[in-house]
Amino acid sequence: MGAQPATVQTHDQPAAKAQLASDSIDGVTANAAQLTAAGDLADAREKFGVLSEAIDAYMTNLHLTPPEGVRVAFCPMVMKPWMQHDGTLRNPYYGRYHWTTIVGKEGLAALTADMLDEGSGGRSAIEMHEAIARIGAQFDTDIGADAALATMTTLARFADRGLALLADMIARPDLTESDFERVRQLRLHRLTQLRDVPSAVADRTFVQLLYGPHPYGHAPMGTEAALASLRVDDVRSFHAQAIRPDQATLVAAGDCDHAHIERIAADAFAGWERAGSAAADEYGEPGLNRTKPTQPARLYVVPRAGAPQSELRIGHVAVARSTSDYHALVAANMVFVQFVPNVERVTTSEVTRVAATHLDPSRLTTLVVGDLDAIAGDLPRLGLGEPIILSAETF
Repeated sequence: MGAQPATVQTHDQPAAKAQLASDSIDGVTANAAQLTAAGDLADAREKFGVLSEAIDAYMTNLHLTPPEGVRVAFCPMVMKPWMQHDGTLRNPYYGRYHWTTIVGKEGLAALTADMLDEGSGGRSAIEMHEAIARIGAQFDTDIGADAALATMTTLARFADRGLALLADMIARPDLTESDFERVRQLRLHRLTQLRDVPSAVADRTFVQLLYGPHPYGHAPMGTEAALASLRVDDVRSFHAQAIRPDQATLVAAGDCDHAHIERIAADAFAGWERAGSAAADEYGEPGLNRTKPTQPARLYVVPRAGAPQSELRIGHVAVARSTSDYHALVAANMVFVQFVPNVERVTTSEVTRVAATHLDPSRLTTLVVGDLDAIAGDLPRLGLGEPIILSAETF
């Protein structure tokens, strides 16, 4: 990385510590060799994670600090660390796959998706919706923390026309200044309204406490400050660089023939090409400014005077979705909320095992949104010490 490696003086250490240093550095060396032999990017990322864990263990065991100018970061999705020079953090485990956030522009992806049907393919917004209505179709968009989904539901006999309209909205939206200002203002009004919805306040605050500035740390809708700072050129740039054919997947379901859908899709999306070059990409690198989650369990309270009910959130950053225990953990979550799941091949013993393996009570974050005077007497029973009082305006 260009910085001087950490050094260990072993002449004054006990023999056990010297042996630990030798074992640890052997593990680092072996994993580094495996990384250089990686066959593709996915394999390299997996081996890089193992190597990073080996380096982290080596430095932790010997109580070493990173070299000057180097910082240690942690990815909560794959639960692995990495080291890099100071500056904007570049998550090596996800790279350009995680496209929904830019620090300071939270909500840009959702705003862009919301503008797709505001005129495209030579039609105004009204003309586009009239064309959709004429074939009895319905267009929707859904933005999550990991992906964007655009759907067109139509009769099978209108599949070609529906797909053509979908392609116009995805690949050729107008993205005009006037539409941008109107859609952005509507979203700002909605965020203002959500301040008075306790469940929304709880959800928004809880993910911020867990993930900080990472993409998972805010709702896809973004923040008021970020939306207010956005300009139409931000939307145009995001659409050109992030919504592109090499990152898109088309799924067709219904009474349709594969060859027919493939042909009409080729016609509908003809001419849709990626704008710019890979080197010009601004979007997709999640700024993960988070260290390994080792802080003790904490209790946070967002006071809401006179609230008739309280919202409670409790949890910690969990395992990566790629873990072999993922489906058993989903079943465990259902069991914990007293819902009996119909999940095949997941037994009660598995649920008990994964809960014991992956749930760490020592670092649970607990959030309560409610009337502080009404709940003050109950908070000490949680055994989490003095609550940290937050303001909903903070998030």
